[in-house]
Amino acid sequence: MALGTHLLGIDGGATKTTALLADLSGRVAARADGPGSNFQACGLARAERVLASLTSDLLARAGVGRDRVAAAAYGLAGADREKDFATLRPALDRVAPCPPPARRLVNDTLLALRAATVDGVGVALIAGTGTNAIGVGRDGRVEKVGGLGRLGGDWGCGADLGEAACVAAARSLDGRGPPTMLAEMIRARLGLTDYFDIVELTFHDSSGRLDLDALAPLVFEAARAGDGPAREILARAGEEQARAGVAVATRLFSRDDEFVLALGGSIFQKGGDPTLVETVSGRVREAFARARVALLSAPPALGALYYARDLCPQAAPHHAFALAAAATLPAPE
Repeated sequence: MALGTHLLGIDGGATKTTALLADLSGRVAARADGPGSNFQACGLARAERVLASLTSDLLARAGVGRDRVAAAAYGLAGADREKDFATLRPALDRVAPCPPPARRLVNDTLLALRAATVDGVGVALIAGTGTNAIGVGRDGRVEKVGGLGRLGGDWGCGADLGEAACVAAARSLDGRGPPTMLAEMIRARLGLTDYFDIVELTFHDSSGRLDLDALAPLVFEAARAGDGPAREILARAGEEQARAGVAVATRLFSRDDEFVLALGGSIFQKGGDPTLVETVSGRVREAFARARVALLSAPPALGALYYARDLCPQAAPHHAFALAAAATLPAPE
């Protein structure tokens, strides 16, 4: 049997999936990006196809056989409850190049925390297509709140910001709210003659579709320009995220503990206006003064590679592995 020479890390989100393959020193040999693989959103069969296709593509690009994968780690959106893990484990049995114990499955939010820390201890907040809050204590205990959408009490994902922008725009135009540049920005972005024609995009027979996620960047753009309602939307999102972060941290740490608060996902990483991050940081530090905020700049898939490294005793030490991975990470396709 061939000895394992490479590690596989996969970040399977609701919108996209990123797969990385690195050698045991941490040098990234290949990257592959594909559609979302959250089985709750796309179905288990499609999620399996995405994971299988990306894995095959990745290995082919690097010229590495499946039997050379020493360990693999998967951070998958939709891995929220034990029922979800029970659904996903058999799926990974069918598509993963290596079995347990050389394989690990975690919720995708944990990848941001693992990518931002040496030991994977701390709290991570994710805001993108969805939101989630998860933490790992020094004893290895994992605590999580949210991640189940609005019915689970979440607020602050891309669609939430887009919807809030539409509400603020409508109220500014009919006199129920303060003026905001969001109304004209949304009208122009959607190519509407009149802002209130936006409702037609929700009609059953409409030829278009209202993509609320795509409107989220306008909130940051307006906030950067000093728009009050836009800043209020971001501040509310920050309050909601901070509330989740504090709830997780309270279960894992004492008030004077030092730990990393990792912020990841497109809303945090690509927003461009500081209101959201500053609100989260300020509120969490009111409860945990020694929390160290880390705004993730690397793709969370690096966290999956680090988890795979943890499963492989012959891999390079974390610091050397992380330096090599960061230096060789290919850009997104």
